[in-house]
Amino acid sequence: NWLDTRVPTRLTQSQFNSNPRQAGGISATTDALRLGQGRIDRRTIIGGLYERQLDANTVLTIEADYDVKDINQTFTQIGDSINPNYKHYTDLRHDGRLLDMPLRSYAGFFVNNMEQEGQTFTNLGDFHGTRGTLAQNNRGTVRNIGGRFREELEFVPKWTVAGGFGFEQSMLSVQTINYAASGAVNTRGGSERTFYNYAPEMSLSWKPAEGYRHWIRASTGYGIPTFGNLTTGLDGLAGTNFNVKPQKNLNFEIGTDSKLHKTLSVHLVGFMVWFKDEIINQTNPLTNGSFAVNADSSQYRGVEVGYDWRPVTGWRFSGAYTHIESEYINFIDQFRATAASPITQVVRDGKQVPNVPKDVLNVKEEYYHPSGWGVWFETIYWNSYFLNNGNTIGAPAYWILNANVNKLVEVKNPYIRFAKFYIELDNILDKTYVASGNVAADTTIDANKTLFFSGYGRAIYGGVTLGLF
Repeated sequence: NWLDTRVPTRLTQSQFNSNPRQAGGISATTDALRLGQGRIDRRTIIGGLYERQLDANTVLTIEADYDVKDINQTFTQIGDSINPNYKHYTDLRHDGRLLDMPLRSYAGFFVNNMEQEGQTFTNLGDFHGTRGTLAQNNRGTVRNIGGRFREELEFVPKWTVAGGFGFEQSMLSVQTINYAASGAVNTRGGSERTFYNYAPEMSLSWKPAEGYRHWIRASTGYGIPTFGNLTTGLDGLAGTNFNVKPQKNLNFEIGTDSKLHKTLSVHLVGFMVWFKDEIINQTNPLTNGSFAVNADSSQYRGVEVGYDWRPVTGWRFSGAYTHIESEYINFIDQFRATAASPITQVVRDGKQVPNVPKDVLNVKEEYYHPSGWGVWFETIYWNSYFLNNGNTIGAPAYWILNANVNKLVEVKNPYIRFAKFYIELDNILDKTYVASGNVAADTTIDANKTLFFSGYGRAIYGGVTLGLF
């Protein structure tokens, strides 16, 4: 995978309102053209998968990969890093019986080792993205080793209980050398941290009839800080932030998939998620750099509703709606306006978690003729949502319409099974909307916060999808 692109600066509210297509920037440290902002990111993965049927009910899978990322990004500072990663997975799946009850078993083991070597330079701001003084050297390693297992037991007909458990040990080592503007060594830092994470889960499901499934599930999850989290200061520039903790979450859901009629299926889920030490990433609008802080506790709760209705042959009406309420329960936000500024701390208890839309709706109507011609029409709605921890500014709601006409052609070829040609028209009404929001730290007034990437205007394009082998 190779990405080579110019990158605009996210827009302030007034810039978005006046011209959502502009490059953006409010100062010499955020002017996209002056900085020559861009990304040249390359990723190469080489791997192999071996699968063997050990017996009629047991399958062994072994996978090994070499995954290397070469990242070069030009913004207020210019960062070059390379991450070679060696990964291995071994999984064993077995279908058997326990006391004459159907039992499906799964066990797995994994190990990976990723190295980090990076350099950060100042940007001379000469419109060419020229590297200036070296700001930081960093080098590190993260080694993960762990296992997981899962059992699914149909203890009575149509009732299944499932339990799983995952364990991971992460050993993270990072060293940094930070340089002053003169080029002299300013600070040296390092951190050796070991994390032990557990992820149990339990669920109970009932399938009273064909097309029906009802379930209740409790699970846990976790995530550890990245190298970027640890080697970026609270001002968003190269530095150290070794106090970032791993995050943990507890999830609960209850739901149903029901085929109410031979033509109508519905999906309904209610969920709650509690986070401890959630890693919150935000950008400093004054430096255009991102950094991480931990929110002691936060929660998310909501519902998901979906339907799939096929009243007659060829016609399909489908849709999905998600509503989420998010909230910081206990969170002291912290940031620096600049490297020379003191740390600012602000209590965010009771505020909504930013960049989480409350309502998302997708509705789609499709028709496919036996001749191979097809057409669909899609409606997408996103409600407004906040983009700072103070909940004072955010992205506006939007509603866009898309359409597609396609033709499926069967191909009698040993290598190609079919070809699907299509023409698609997106954003039919040419609405201005926010396609990507960015959580901005409150280091400056709302009018100067760089927040938005605009979505596409009206666009028409075509292509072909090939079904191989």
